[in-house]
Amino acid sequence: MTTQKAIESIEKVKSGDLSPLKIHKWLMLLWTKEEKDNVNIENFKRLEDVTRHSVLEYVYRTLMILEEEKEYINSLEYSIIEEVLCWSEVAKCGCRAMRKKFENKGYILSIHNIGSAQIYREYNKDVVPADRLELVYTLIETHGLIGQYLRGETSITRSLELVKLSYPDVNMKRLLCILNKCIIKAVFTELYDEIKNDVDEVIDNLISLNFHQYLDDSTVTRFKKFRKKAIQNGENFEEAMQNIYMDNPQYAVSFRHFLSNYDFWYVEGSTANLKALEIGKLFVYVDKVVRTHDKITDISFENLQSLYTDYKGKKTVNIFKERFLEAFLKDFDPFSDTPFKNEHLEIKVIIQPPLAKVELRFSEIAEKFLDFCMAGFGQGAIYDQIISEGCRILQISRDTFDRLYNEDDYLNTMNASTDDKQRLVEYLLEETTSEGKTIVDIGPGGGELMNRIVEEYPDSNVIGLDFSKSVIEYLENERNKNKRRWNVQQGDALKIDEIFKPGEVHSFSCCSINHEIFSFNGFSYEALKKMFRGMFTVLPQGGRLAIRDGVMTEGDSKGIIGFLNPNGLEKLERYARDFKGRDIQYEILDPESVNLPANEKADIYSFAKLPINDSMEFNFTYTWGEDSYFKEVKEQFGYFTPKEYIKCLHECAKDVGCDIRVIGMQHYLLPGYTENLSKLIKFYDEEFNETSLPDSTIFLIVEKI
Repeated sequence: MTTQKAIESIEKVKSGDLSPLKIHKWLMLLWTKEEKDNVNIENFKRLEDVTRHSVLEYVYRTLMILEEEKEYINSLEYSIIEEVLCWSEVAKCGCRAMRKKFENKGYILSIHNIGSAQIYREYNKDVVPADRLELVYTLIETHGLIGQYLRGETSITRSLELVKLSYPDVNMKRLLCILNKCIIKAVFTELYDEIKNDVDEVIDNLISLNFHQYLDDSTVTRFKKFRKKAIQNGENFEEAMQNIYMDNPQYAVSFRHFLSNYDFWYVEGSTANLKALEIGKLFVYVDKVVRTHDKITDISFENLQSLYTDYKGKKTVNIFKERFLEAFLKDFDPFSDTPFKNEHLEIKVIIQPPLAKVELRFSEIAEKFLDFCMAGFGQGAIYDQIISEGCRILQISRDTFDRLYNEDDYLNTMNASTDDKQRLVEYLLEETTSEGKTIVDIGPGGGELMNRIVEEYPDSNVIGLDFSKSVIEYLENERNKNKRRWNVQQGDALKIDEIFKPGEVHSFSCCSINHEIFSFNGFSYEALKKMFRGMFTVLPQGGRLAIRDGVMTEGDSKGIIGFLNPNGLEKLERYARDFKGRDIQYEILDPESVNLPANEKADIYSFAKLPINDSMEFNFTYTWGEDSYFKEVKEQFGYFTPKEYIKCLHECAKDVGCDIRVIGMQHYLLPGYTENLSKLIKFYDEEFNETSLPDSTIFLIVEKI
């Protein structure tokens, strides 16, 4: 049977012609898979793309790649590779009765390359010559293991059977290179392109009996292989390993034992989003359990793929499950006699020699809560509020600023909106030299402002201070990944004078953070004053505070919003109910009483009159969209007028025995708001003259004197 016929057989079955199933046992097994398990979801961009025929689709892709490579191999090599590809995944498939039959015969279906080889032998022992049968059996049994070795999931010893392979008229190196190309490229073309040279080198060394170098791989080297994605995303691997080895001498011994004695399945994809220290603790616990079973050789982390879900059309980690696991691993000591479980989560190790399966088992309450979180997240402020409060009660929320799924989007948005912030950077230091100067960025967001500070003052010491654990982790990864020349530390901005000594910091920048400090401390002016007093205590004479944040308009004028969408007024009414900062006052206007030309009025669904500062708060939340709504209604963007801001800073400086002078001040409307709101509203003064939106932002630089 040629590969083209194998491809044609699959295509016939997919089109509804099941006659090839009577001819090809491998195809019958692949087609009759009943469940969607035993599939590596790492290979899918969306979980909804996983079907019960995903394994068959993968085999089809391997055969198509082989068809492209046929000119580079002879017909015998071609047919051997085809046979291997057709049978290599069958242990993942088959109906329930057939799988039970195989299990009763002792076939190891849970380690699919071994199980597939055993099934191949049973179906072909009477029809394939003995030498070819053993060759194909070995190639199936070892298929994919070179790639898994390069990922750190298996040791090279699992591939040593390839060393002794030989077959008349077959170039074994060429055959193995093409076979591995089919296996790996069918997962991702980019993956094969990335590791092609490494794959070919390992094969060459195996065939040349030059494999002993691979036997000396240390446990650290192996662990680093399957932390590759995490390291690419900024994980400080050396620091992580130091923490694992220094945390507890027992950890180091058990960690080494685990990595030295077992092969892993699904480990890289399942644990990529966990921290190295958390994985180390998990490994130590699993090692503690499986050591008592001398027949265990393999550990499967397949169940940990349940940490993933689809969100906004793509596969992502289920942040709520991740928080449960993170809190769990933080609290438990794997060496204690306490069971590795709490009321919400249990980490269970299922022993099925030669395999041990690691499973996460959530309580019924936790499962229901997780279902609610996934169904309700982003569906409205009330749902998000319940979810946030539930996470807090269950102690799986990191802190007040935990934005869950919106964290990366929020930080990326902060990075993208820096054009008008450059002027703030230029005012941070008076002197032309920055050598020896320390600049602290309060609430550094995605880190882009710190990047600009370092560019402007290359000899300065730049520190980002943030209360949020999630932000600190993001920034540490960003620093490591892109070799940034700044540092970050977690800390409370209300305790500036406890974190830094007087004279230690020469400038503070507060960019779009003061309104959060005001809002998340109960809309407290005293909280802002406490932070300002701390800054003026720490700053030396001539030290500067640079502020860019929301602003209120002087006076008590009103504005009129004309909604261009039918649900605009409904959103204002909802916002007035949900906003936590103050009572939003508004008056719904009768369209008949509105003095506007008929053609202009025809485009507007409803009108509302409200104080100018209330209109600012609503309009600028309106631009953020539904995903951020529940966070935005908890924040008051404007809290001082320009005059009130300057007065407050003077008072805070005098409270600590100094004073300030204003170096620069401007209040303005960010251009993006006008553009975004132009599709949603028209804005008028009280005489129905279309007018500009109220100022959104203040730029304020003061110097300690």
